[in-house]
Amino acid sequence: MWNRRYPQREQVVAEVEEAAAAKDKAFILLHGVNHDGKEEEELLGCVRVLPLPIKEDGRKMFEFGPYAVSPDAQGKGVGIALLEQVEAFAREHGAVALQIDVVNHRTDLFPYYGRRGFVKVGTHEFYSNFDVTAVTRPTHFVLLEKPL
Repeated sequence: MWNRRYPQREQVVAEVEEAAAAKDKAFILLHGVNHDGKEEEELLGCVRVLPLPIKEDGRKMFEFGPYAVSPDAQGKGVGIALLEQVEAFAREHGAVALQIDVVNHRTDLFPYYGRRGFVKVGTHEFYSNFDVTAVTRPTHFVLLEKPL
């Protein structure tokens, strides 16, 4: 378990829960902090971080997502705090880059990630755990990557 405070923003506590079987996988959870510094029970955001297969050139990369921030916490630095934790976790585990898949319809997210150093490196077929025959318009993933 690892905690870090972000006093320059609305205070949050980051909690990295590493999977017991593999020390290079994690769920990062951000909880609110009240005025006396005690952790609130409200979950502000969360993200999953996983290693990708090592590239042919030996580069180690991580992917992250799903990446979510509570609607009430949006615009308060929680998403950036989560992303900072993802980057720190990946660096600590030897990664040289991060990747995320963003569905092509979420055009509002491309500027958000672009401002944080992510660039489009490709696209790939849409997949899901639910019945994709219910998808009513052309859908694919856009692969974004950021060097660390």
